[in-house]
Amino acid sequence: MLKGVLPTLPVSALRAKQEEITSMLSDSPVLLTHNGLSTGVLVEPNQWNDIIELLEKLRLDTVINQRLWEMENIPETNIPADEVEKELIKRGLLRGN
Repeated sequence: MLKGVLPTLPVSALRAKQEEITSMLSDSPVLLTHNGLSTGVLVEPNQWNDIIELLEKLRLDTVINQRLWEMENIPETNIPADEVEKELIKRGLLRGN
């Protein structure tokens, strides 16, 4: 199910109204339909990149919050800092002193 209200056009309009549709993308994504059913959403590339970037940030926030919860509630999952440092050096992700 699609959230929000978007301009809606049939897929068949893409060929005949290319300029009109591409200019609409600066204001909003466009919902494409086929036989009255939603088939896709056309999005301006910069907006798409912003969406992907936001999703990655949210994913990382979720991982961090989960790890913080584990550290507070499951002490046996904690790894001493010197062990983390050794592992990062071993993997080539950190230079040793």
